Amino acid sequence: MKIKLSYTIVLFLFFPFVVYSQGDRGRIDPANNIPFFVQGIVLDGYNVYGILNTTLSTISNMSDVNPASLVDHQSPAIGFSMQFDSKIDREVIPLVDAGQQRANPWLPQSFNFVYPKGDFRFGMGFHQKYNQYFDFDLIITTPNDPTGGEAIKATFETNLYTGSGVASYSFPSPFHKSHQATLGFQLNLNYLRDFETLRELYAKATDIALGWTLGLRYDFNDRFKANIAFDKENTFSGTPKTNRSLVTLEDSSFVQIPVEQRFIANYPDKLKLGLLVKITDQIWLTNNFAITFWNDINENIKNQPEFSGNFIFNITSTFTTSIGIYYTNNQTISDFFRVESDLLFLNGGLKIDIKKLTLEMSIADSHLGSSENREQTIVKFGTGITL
Repeated sequence: MKIKLSYTIVLFLFFPFVVYSQGDRGRIDPANNIPFFVQGIVLDGYNVYGILNTTLSTISNMSDVNPASLVDHQSPAIGFSMQFDSKIDREVIPLVDAGQQRANPWLPQSFNFVYPKGDFRFGMGFHQKYNQYFDFDLIITTPNDPTGGEAIKATFETNLYTGSGVASYSFPSPFHKSHQATLGFQLNLNYLRDFETLRELYAKATDIALGWTLGLRYDFNDRFKANIAFDKENTFSGTPKTNRSLVTLEDSSFVQIPVEQRFIANYPDKLKLGLLVKITDQIWLTNNFAITFWNDINENIKNQPEFSGNFIFNITSTFTTSIGIYYTNNQTISDFFRVESDLLFLNGGLKIDIKKLTLEMSIADSHLGSSENREQTIVKFGTGITL
């Protein structure tokens, strides 16, 4: 795919991108801004029990759910997961026909460890929060070639990795002696890496910032449980590193690409709610709702609601399956355009417990009922071992 741009227009680190400016609202920030696109956000709380799960966690994705859900882990355990996403062929950036795919697909999606001690649970984990790669061809116009002829490939890779320390404590409810409450806290060390290239020119931005998640789970009884969690995210900033500022063209001319001296990247906060109802011992129902506060960091992007519902079937003590649905809507509005996209995932999962070993497989597909730039298939594998 080829995009005809003047050399005076710029890439995220190389020059301003006004539409997705993420500086503080109400003022102009002199730093350049690295945008987060919704297609690059890894599905939250995605495991064998469904998407956006705040009530049930497995050891393979423990650090990606409500930290209060640690209460379900009764023995020391360790686990990890792998996730594979199909490529999105349609545009992920308004006005630019560039699809996107997952970077470093063989890097584990998550890795976790949990250790219970009485009413306390302690854990450590790692998961990928954001993962995106896309590229397109820029047709550069210069004084020597004002119509533009040569195409230069531009690449963009952005990753957000999170290492976490997690703890939870369970105690009798102060409202009813037969109810149980669990309070969970998770401290997140977030590492941002953004790498962009334009032929021989590259720019790299990295930063580390602390975030946290606070969660509460309330068990009315063994059959009805409610959850709430809040993710407090970060602002990343720093100075990008680059190797040079000139790009050489085939006609031996040079293009001067200005490189910004500072960058800023804001990641939005999120509120999550969930219910678990055990209709019978074999059939469970989960319902989840979340809202991502995009508008707090970018007035052009509306806050994003998310919904999910899942049926879980405990066929035997060895086999558990699930089917579910997930829906969200995104709206970006600026002076130049309005972009709205719908995402509808149909998902299913299978969990096999063999003594101390747990095997999981989940699949989610959005080709039915989603906007073209959100159509994707995601397959996730997880495994856990009780120690």
